[in-house]
Amino acid sequence: YMCQFFGASEWFLQLVDDVTHFYEKHGAQLRKSNPKKALQHLYSDAIHQGTTYAGFYPCCNARYMSNTKTTNLCIMETVALICNNRDIVVTIPDKGDWEKSILHFQAAGSLVRHNKYCVSAAYYTGPGGVQHRNAETESREAAKLQKKYQWFVERVLVKSKGLTSIKLRPLTAPQPVISVGSTAAATAIATRKRKQTCNRHRPRRCRCTGCLGTKFVCKNFKAGQWQCKQCKD
Repeated sequence: YMCQFFGASEWFLQLVDDVTHFYEKHGAQLRKSNPKKALQHLYSDAIHQGTTYAGFYPCCNARYMSNTKTTNLCIMETVALICNNRDIVVTIPDKGDWEKSILHFQAAGSLVRHNKYCVSAAYYTGPGGVQHRNAETESREAAKLQKKYQWFVERVLVKSKGLTSIKLRPLTAPQPVISVGSTAAATAIATRKRKQTCNRHRPRRCRCTGCLGTKFVCKNFKAGQWQCKQCKD
C-alpha cells in the first residue's frame, strides 16, 4: 500500500508498530541508541550490499544479538528501510514482515540485518499494536505463508498462547523460477553454489520430475525431510 506514494527505487522508512526505543548491544546488556545513527549505518550498508530491504534484529534480547550483520534470508524488525519496488505486493498482511523479506530477497538477491540494534515497540499491549490478532488468525495466516512459500519457510512453531514463530531458511541466494528440462535449468544446476546445503547433508541429485537437480529447487520437497515426496534417493 505504501509503495504507491513513493517513486520507483525511492528509499523510505517503514514504521509499522508504535516504537518506544532503539537499543544497541553492549556486551551482555542493551543500551538506548540514537535512531539516526542506527538508520544511517543501516542505509549505508544496504547501498553497499545492493539490497532493497534492510532492518534490525527482531527481538530485544542481548543473549542472541551480536555485533554482526546478516545478508542471507532472514526476518526483520518492523522498523526497516525499503527501496521502493512496486512489483513486490504483500498478499498476507498479518505476516507481511516475513513475506516482504522473502520477496525482496528474491528480487535483490540479499538482505541486510544489523544484529547489534533492536527496537522496542508496542505489539500486543497498550494503544496501537496488533491486538486484532489471536490464536486462530495467527495459525491461519502462518499456514498461508508456509503453503505459498513452502521452500522459504523452514518451520512454524506454535507458542503457549497460540501465537506463532516462523523460521525462514537461511538461504544465501534466491532460487530461480525456471521450467524443468530447459537450458536455463541445466545452467542453474551446473552453476549452483556447492555451499548451499542443509545443515546435515551435502548436495545430492534428485531424480523426480519436479526437481531441477538438487533439493534446493525440488517442487516435491517436504519441509523437514531430506528426500522429496516422489524421489527416495
